[in-house]
Amino acid sequence: MAADGDLPTYQDVEYASTVLHGVAHHTRIETSNTLDTELGVKVFVKCENMQRMGAFKFRGAYNSINHYNSGGKKLRHVLTYSSGNHAQAIALASTLHGVKSTIIMPKDAPPLKLKATQSYGGDIVYYDRYKEKRDEVAERVAKTLPTEGMIFIPPYDHKYVIAGQGTVGKEMIEDLQSKDITLDYLFVCVGGGGLISGICLAANALSPKTKVIGVEPEAGNDAQQSLQQGRIITIETPHTIADGAQTPHLGELTFAIMKRHVSQIITVTDEDLVRDMKFFGERMKMVVEPTGCLGLAGLRKMVQNGEIPKQSNCGVVISGGNVDMMRYYPDLNACRYLCSIQCGDTNLGEFSVRLQEPSLWPPDPQLYPRAGPAGFVGGLTLPGACHVLFPMPPILPPAFTAGVGATYAPTPNLSIRN
Repeated sequence: MAADGDLPTYQDVEYASTVLHGVAHHTRIETSNTLDTELGVKVFVKCENMQRMGAFKFRGAYNSINHYNSGGKKLRHVLTYSSGNHAQAIALASTLHGVKSTIIMPKDAPPLKLKATQSYGGDIVYYDRYKEKRDEVAERVAKTLPTEGMIFIPPYDHKYVIAGQGTVGKEMIEDLQSKDITLDYLFVCVGGGGLISGICLAANALSPKTKVIGVEPEAGNDAQQSLQQGRIITIETPHTIADGAQTPHLGELTFAIMKRHVSQIITVTDEDLVRDMKFFGERMKMVVEPTGCLGLAGLRKMVQNGEIPKQSNCGVVISGGNVDMMRYYPDLNACRYLCSIQCGDTNLGEFSVRLQEPSLWPPDPQLYPRAGPAGFVGGLTLPGACHVLFPMPPILPPAFTAGVGATYAPTPNLSIRN
């Protein structure tokens, strides 16, 4: 589907700011002495993980829907596709405008984002992102919807989406300038380019000496290739934990803006993203999704390569904080039990049991014990202690109750053996 209209300008960003005033959160800028000391630069972190629905995407979605649902125009239905954050944003913004929304989402999108999209009022249509092209899926779905009052709003290649996202940069630059701080560098994650394009419009108007650096996953460097070759490069959907950056190509509008204003595009690994998720959580007490860590990971890489002068003022945009906690912190959904195995009247021993969510069932045969001869469980001779995993709720696998006359007696909340 074609993008809407001509290239947005900074005036569009300014207007979007008035539309979003009092609706979107004016998110804060955080600093970290630990980070400044470690990197030898001054780091300013724009926290869009604190935005409504947990990501910057709310800005572009609300601004776009407002455009089509104001000035005598009556919008009835919004269609889009998204791996998660734009989906939630469109669903929420549509509901706030009293409009229906249909969202095309990959089957492997984070469960948290799927549930949130539905809770905000969106109707989800699933597709396989590795086998199907979402533009083609969107065209099929559009034919099933009423055409009157229906609009397709893509995740990034759209005039009013880009303008809305640009308010992130406008806020950040103006807030820092009010404290006499001018950014030398501004690190922004890159998926389809909506966020970095909008920020470029703001930076070029308000702080033209600031170098805007795009950061994308090493597994999906289509933006880097596109700027290097001067044309939009399309790749296969990349396999990366940064689900918000699993885009196969930039948009026509975003590429046109980026090639004029982005200083360079760099890439980082998934391991880099995990490291900075940990840093944000442990040192800055913030939940940040993998895509939201791209900016900081990129800054670290350029500092380590000696490309950033000491004491430079460096901005980092956290794009979102919609993390499936159970994926990255499985222990949050686990409780441990002290259990015993008995054959007849003989207590064969005790071991610690970690109870896990049902999605982890059936168990991996290499990790979970099985009943064997009396006194022998999962390769460990009892009495003794072992650490095993079971589903939640604690329903025993048949292997523990069948044969050898063994009974299983969990005792919750007692001393734990690791």
